[in-house]
Amino acid sequence: METEYGIIRDEVESYDVVEESMALVRRCEMKSEFGNWAYSRERSHRDMRGFNVGSLAQDDEEDAFCTEDKNRPYSYWEMKSDRVLENGARFYNDHTHPEYSTPECGSVFQLVVHDLAGERIVFECARLRNQDGEPGTVCVFKNNTDYIGHSYGTHDNYLISRRLPFDYWVERLVPFL
Repeated sequence: METEYGIIRDEVESYDVVEESMALVRRCEMKSEFGNWAYSRERSHRDMRGFNVGSLAQDDEEDAFCTEDKNRPYSYWEMKSDRVLENGARFYNDHTHPEYSTPECGSVFQLVVHDLAGERIVFECARLRNQDGEPGTVCVFKNNTDYIGHSYGTHDNYLISRRLPFDYWVERLVPFL
């Protein structure tokens, strides 16, 4: 399960939410199991049914993010600040907010435990970030909007084989939606 967190810096008139999210993720003191997430294999235009789509509704917004990000003094890897934690979770900057993805879980009980562990990790990172001596207070919270037009939230995520037909997954997953 992936949980996206809102992040704000109280008492500060202007701040860069991407930089705040990066700084928060980097305050994580848990060991990261490997260096970089393998983005080179991700294909957002590759449909599960076996074809590539020409465009997505998010393409214009994604292009705008990429244009803005090119003007930042950070590499793509630095901006994502990806961490794969010892517990199997992934913690990273998802454009403008921190995101915590639980490891795979075999039961609802395990999922709840890992979700609560994620909350503790995120809130501890905020506490540590607030000790950095910068003005204002960094606050993180589970929500579903960044108040500038984007919505998001908690969602599940599946790593599945493309070899199995699309209908196979529809039959098994739609009843759970």
